[in-house]
Amino acid sequence: MMVILNNRRSRICAAVLTALLAQQAVAQESDEQSNETTNQVGLEVIEVTAQKRVQSLQDVGISVTALNAAAIQRYGIDDISRIELITPGVAFGFVGSDAKIAIRGANSNNTFADNSSIAGFFADGVYRPRASQQSQAYFDVARIEVLKGPQGTLYGRNTFAGAVNLTTNKASLSGFDMGVKLGYERFNRQSTETFINQPITDELAVRVAVQTLRSDGYIKNIGPAGDLGQEDSFNYRFSSYWEPSETFDATLRFTSINQKGTTPGIFSAEGLPAPVNQDGITDFRGQSLDSGNPAPGSAGTDSAFGRPNEVSYDVENNRDNQEDNITLELNWDLNSITVKSISSYTDFSSALDFDGDFSPNPGYVYYWDEEVDSVTQELQISSNSESDLFWTTGAYYSKDQIGFGFSQFRTQTNASFDTFTDTQGRDFTLFDGTELIDPFGNGSFSDYTDFQEIDVTTLGLFFQGEYSVSDALTLIAGIRYNEEEKDTTTSFGTSKASDGSFLSGVSEFGLNGRPIDLFNYTVSQNRSGSETFDIVTWKIGFNYDLNDDSMLYASGSTGFLSGGLNSNGSSFDQQESEAWEVGMKNRFLDNSLQVNFAFYMNEFSDLVTQRLIFPEGDGSTAITVSENAGSSDVIGFEAEINWLPADNWFINAGLSLMDAEYDTFGVTNPFQLNDGSLKAEVNNGLLVLDGITPPWSPEMTLSFGAGYEFDLGDRGTITPYLQFYYSGEYDTDDVSTYASQLQDSYTKTDLRITWRSTDETLSLEVFAENLEDEEVLARTNVGGNNLVQGSYLHPRNYGVKLRYHY
Repeated sequence: MMVILNNRRSRICAAVLTALLAQQAVAQESDEQSNETTNQVGLEVIEVTAQKRVQSLQDVGISVTALNAAAIQRYGIDDISRIELITPGVAFGFVGSDAKIAIRGANSNNTFADNSSIAGFFADGVYRPRASQQSQAYFDVARIEVLKGPQGTLYGRNTFAGAVNLTTNKASLSGFDMGVKLGYERFNRQSTETFINQPITDELAVRVAVQTLRSDGYIKNIGPAGDLGQEDSFNYRFSSYWEPSETFDATLRFTSINQKGTTPGIFSAEGLPAPVNQDGITDFRGQSLDSGNPAPGSAGTDSAFGRPNEVSYDVENNRDNQEDNITLELNWDLNSITVKSISSYTDFSSALDFDGDFSPNPGYVYYWDEEVDSVTQELQISSNSESDLFWTTGAYYSKDQIGFGFSQFRTQTNASFDTFTDTQGRDFTLFDGTELIDPFGNGSFSDYTDFQEIDVTTLGLFFQGEYSVSDALTLIAGIRYNEEEKDTTTSFGTSKASDGSFLSGVSEFGLNGRPIDLFNYTVSQNRSGSETFDIVTWKIGFNYDLNDDSMLYASGSTGFLSGGLNSNGSSFDQQESEAWEVGMKNRFLDNSLQVNFAFYMNEFSDLVTQRLIFPEGDGSTAITVSENAGSSDVIGFEAEINWLPADNWFINAGLSLMDAEYDTFGVTNPFQLNDGSLKAEVNNGLLVLDGITPPWSPEMTLSFGAGYEFDLGDRGTITPYLQFYYSGEYDTDDVSTYASQLQDSYTKTDLRITWRSTDETLSLEVFAENLEDEEVLARTNVGGNNLVQGSYLHPRNYGVKLRYHY
């Protein structure tokens, strides 16, 4: 193992050395050709706010992938799901409505209950606390920034491995503006996006943006219910900008997100084959795969297990996600300092239904409910003078009231069948009249629900300074204090009154609504708790300008993932990260070639795993709790290239080389087999995964894109653009030892052809994405009864988009 590790890390170090030598050679060539190349079209300056102020991307001493509006259009970015295709070191998975982003060997496998994403998501400077808020559709977006590495100093909580900044267009005083985008894609996906910007006075302007999405499902359901992944969304944003003087401005935004349709799962979208040993018993070491359905109530039916993006369900897997947010940003220029205030209120809720037995048999439904009321206030004060010291200091406060719960309800029947032949050829009568005959002894009726409420109060105080030792050298240091107070209570719900009768809206044949609205909830005894978490994070580093076009930087930084409270009142500690990075940012060949690369080493500690326990005294069944269980080390190299080699050409490329492994880590064995040979591999009841690669950590990813703009004279331009992506294999579950969760290496290729009118007011785009139609596992987990569950990324897509910009 050590030889393999050293070889991998040697390759990464060799890549760094090669990049440094290439940089020196290209720099020399650039100097020699600078007087000869006078007609070269230069790369535009991309402005970012990664360091809480507006800077050029090339002046920021951290790894940032930044996409402006043109790049967002070029890469077909409609939400977070395609970010990985053009961001080295980033991988994307999902389950239900939760985004499962991974950055540089850190993953977001645990986002249910009081667990957070490893990457903070910020919309117009406001943090969104739940992973389900990260997967909303993008519209009227000005810029997306993906910050890689811990951002604990300026961003605070839950930027353990990085952050994603989404900046929307604000109202402008520059004049009337409007635009319309219409799209039609595979699976009957119809989209519209419209914006209107209108100055009201010389000081006040307003902007309105509206988006609609409608589609059939991309996961085919051969059962009696509808397809999964249907969209039915109506989203809008109203913003106003007021600038009464040269020293003060205010931006008010109100955004409403309404996503309906059908969910691609709660814990997953579909069942996967389970690993079995030579005796036919489920075993994480098993080399054979069993595609039978082990879920209670399924009677072993073939539910399309092992056939990606195909299921056989009887439940309408409805989704209802809603979010309303109001954000007020105030800016003052007070001569020597500038002051920024960002205030926000967010009301978010998510309700998902799902087929509990993963089969076409009726009577078993899962429910997930989530709601957040969040108030945030951030105050930033920055220096605004010509001195050698630039600093930013500030305070952050938030109050989050979070509720979430999982429920299941299993009826006797609301339909009837005669006989059914299971996967082993046995015939069963499923229903006799209205009574379920249960050949496997699982029982014909059950209900279960837990709803946990958590109040979170967060306080942050931060300072970061940059001191210019000389014209070339700048030293950077920052520190942040973060404190979180959490209080939790858990309620247990039942569908029956104390006399055993069903509550209103509930019967043995089903529910007329959802458990959260119909069941009788009581606070569970001994299942409450409170905890205070505090931590100091820091950053040190330097930027050194080699010349006007090349910067060398190095930094060390720390971050953390919030500690949390389980539904039984127990707690788990904060997860912590420490990262060291050395990189260069360069522009060569008369500003036509941009080469940015970085070498990094990360250490993640107190990583959280999940364990199944059986509380007593409240009538509930087993619950899952989180606990700290290990650490991991990551070493890697990343590079991004943007190049305009000649008039009308543009080329981009990205490379990630990564070696990640657990130092120590353990997970619960999700499968039945637990004989003497297994016990030797268990520590404290957990499978030992020391030395294993964490999920979503491919050793190599590579992207390449190229386009050429053909000039058609007075008929406009036409631009074909080809984008290619390769990923090495990776695991999709923390239990990274069983065969059906492994995602093999794959490629994806996109093709776009765009026509633009001469005045660029009208454009037409024809595109195809994932030409290979790769079936890529997004995330895997094992539920009860050894049911392996998974979700796949989007299959091949194609369509057209028409844009008009006044």
